Amino acid sequence: VNGSYYVQLEDLEALPVLLSIPIGLLSAAILVVNGWETAALARTLGLLTEGHLEWPTWWLMLLMPAGGVLLALVAVEALWRAIAGLPPRHGDGAHGAGEVGDRG
Repeated sequence: VNGSYYVQLEDLEALPVLLSIPIGLLSAAILVVNGWETAALARTLGLLTEGHLEWPTWWLMLLMPAGGVLLALVAVEALWRAIAGLPPRHGDGAHGAGEVGDRG
């Protein structure tokens, strides 16, 4: 949503960022809890991947809670920036946030 807001208005205000923080934290919590439960079940059942390499599937399933933790860190960083009165981060030009060759 914040990306659409930025593209349409070419500006990113604090209000849309503040409104998206609780949603980001909720999504992160769901990823962590559900991913952890899924990995625990796979470990209890002793599930292995199919094919030549038979790895325990719970190793791969732990990537979901790890992603949730990363998402939570980004949301907390956005909350901290909003509380501190810093402008929201919206890219440094590396992913199209500016004109070609625009460095300053």
